[in-house]
Formats: sequence, structure tokens, C-alpha cells
Amino acid sequence: MRNKPTWFQVARRPKWIGGLLIALLVAAICGLLGQWQIERSFSEFVASKQTALPTQAQTPGSTPAPSQSASAAGKVVSIVFKIDRANVFIVKDRRQIDGRDGYWVIANSTNPAGKSVTVVLGFAPDLASAEKARLAIMRAPADADFTKTNGVLAEGEPPLAADGAKPYLLGSVAPAQLLNLFAPDSAIDAEPGFVILLNATADSKPEAGLEAVTLGAPRGGNELNWLNIFYGAEWALFAGFAVFMWWRLVADARVREEAEAKLEA
Repeated sequence: MRNKPTWFQVARRPKWIGGLLIALLVAAICGLLGQWQIERSFSEFVASKQTALPTQAQTPGSTPAPSQSASAAGKVVSIVFKIDRANVFIVKDRRQIDGRDGYWVIANSTNPAGKSVTVVLGFAPDLASAEKARLAIMRAPADADFTKTNGVLAEGEPPLAADGAKPYLLGSVAPAQLLNLFAPDSAIDAEPGFVILLNATADSKPEAGLEAVTLGAPRGGNELNWLNIFYGAEWALFAGFAVFMWWRLVADARVREEAEAKLEA
């Protein structure tokens, strides 16, 4: 008659020790995947609250070529320009990183190569302030010298119809649409995209009624990605299930051996 084995006696056998190692390996992999899912959720949440100003800068004085515009968008560039004071516009539906809605004041400008560069001069919280700043910029004396500052290169937006009653009030920063407004009767050479100025110039200082544009508006309402957190919790359950399955298989093996011992008795 065979002795009835205990659970620990069965679990200490080489077969089940190997099974335990496999179960622990599976649990470790599931744990790492769960940690990655949760960290990803929190990193996205933190990133959505931070200003999305890029850290990689172009060589001072350079402007990306048209073929580079897609890959260079979002990078800080050094820009040298003169404002074309006859062509200043307002763009609606803009949002600061603090959640305030308002308007951008933009203008055509020219660089030393004679190319057109659309620049975003600043943000206004309401249309009246934007219109006041626009008029002040248009009435200011023409620039005698080029201004050199830094800005963020942005890709052009899809064109939207301008306000019928106020043709200077636009719905987007669309370079193709703007070129027709800058020079309706002739073709002009232009740099790709547009530049959001970072450093204050004479036309974007507080006394001109404009605030600096803050980039990186919160995405998705600044909420945690609960789907990723749910997946992370699932991986934790899978890790626990792997160890539970090993325990259950050992227990079943002990029960079988106990039943066999009873039959032999």
C-alpha cells in the first residue's frame, strides 16, 4: 500500500519544479507587459499636460526646404524676416495650453531671399483685442531692418472659408489660401508651412495687445487612458492565473495519486 502524498511532496518533484519555473516566467512576462501598459497610460497623461515645444533646433539662420517641411514641422527654427504690414490677418478657433480659446494674429513677411513666410505674431483672447492689435500692426511704420528671432515651424492647415463680413477673419492657417490673399494678382515665391514666433518682437509684445502662443494644447481632455490601465490589470490577472494553474495541476496530481493509493488498498 502506497502512502498518500502531501501537496508539498508532489510539488517538490523535478517535474513540478520545472512547471513552477515556467509559470513564474510567464507571470514575469505578464507583469512586465502590465507595467508597460500602465506606465504608457500615465506617460501619455503627463505628456498631454506639458507644452509640446520641441527641443531639436535647426542651424541658426536656416529655414527648411519644401522637401523637408513634413519632417521638420514642430522643430524650432531661426527666422529672419520683415513684416508685410499690408497683409495682416486673424485666425479664429485657436486654443492656448491653459484651455482658453481665442484668436491668432498672423502676417505675411519676407526673408532676405525675398520669399514669403507666414508668421504667427501672437494670441488674443477675444476678437476685439485681435482686431485692435491687427490695426496697430498695420499702421506701424514699415520695418527698416530685418528681425531675427526663433519660432516653431508648423505644417499648413486645410483651407476654410473666410468670414464673409470680415474677409481678414480666417478659419485656418492655409498657405495656399494665404498666398492668394497676399498677392491676388501675381504669383509669389513662398517658404512651406508657417512659423509660430516664440520670442517677443515689436509686434507681439504685451503692449501690442498680444500674448505669446503656447503650443501643445491638452489632448483628449487631459484624461488618463483607462483602456491602457484596464489592459495592465488584465496582464496582472494573467500573471496570477499562471501561478494558480501550476498550483491547481499539482493539487490534481496529488488527488489522482491518492485515488490510486485507495484502489490498491
